[in-house]
Amino acid sequence: MPNPVNKIMWTDEMIDFVKLNHQSLNSTELASHLKIGRTKLREKCYELGLYKMQLEYWIKEQIDFLLTHYKLIGDTELAVMYNQRWKKNKGWTKKHIEKKRRLLNLKRTNAEKKTIFQRNKEAGAWAMCSIKAWQKRGVAKNGELRVFKIVGRQVVHIKTTNGFIWYSRYLWEKQNGKIPEGMMLRTKDNNSLNIVIENLELIDAAENARRNIAIKMAKNPDLRRANYLLNKIKKTIKTHEQH
Repeated sequence: MPNPVNKIMWTDEMIDFVKLNHQSLNSTELASHLKIGRTKLREKCYELGLYKMQLEYWIKEQIDFLLTHYKLIGDTELAVMYNQRWKKNKGWTKKHIEKKRRLLNLKRTNAEKKTIFQRNKEAGAWAMCSIKAWQKRGVAKNGELRVFKIVGRQVVHIKTTNGFIWYSRYLWEKQNGKIPEGMMLRTKDNNSLNIVIENLELIDAAENARRNIAIKMAKNPDLRRANYLLNKIKKTIKTHEQH
């Protein structure tokens, strides 16, 4: 049976090395010698009872609270609750909770993680994420242009009262009216950043596909050669079928 992803198969030699060197070598050095990650190393050290320092600020009441609630409440939310219940100089962070859980070997199942995520989502825990992101980047004003990467291609957008929309569509419809069904906008010079009305044209899906293929083949000689051979094979097959 194959090993689970990221599962470390600890040998007696590896364990003996950790026991012998855990005080003289740091985590990075130990992990590098054993060719494993530092997190996996620390988990094993905790399991073996090998500590460079104890987390002395944890009292029994705090540990009992963690044991009771870690399956139902996420680490970030637990840190908030600890800050409310037990004040300390540096405060409680998600990292504090994670380290203590690893020390106590407290692991959540995938089902428990999913339940925690869904509960936080329904409570609106993630509702402010996008707002905070825009506050950090700077909130765009109506009419402001920004470039976003979509499927590996840079596309110019404009901020409107309804949010960001493609600038090419906005510009075309402002001057020429709504784009007919089945038609699409394309830049004449194939530069997605050169959005001016003189550089825009309406084409159908078939023509758009043809131009995309032509651009790819122009950039890749091997693709052009493969396409030539494919067409030749199709022509040969069709000739034989007719006879």
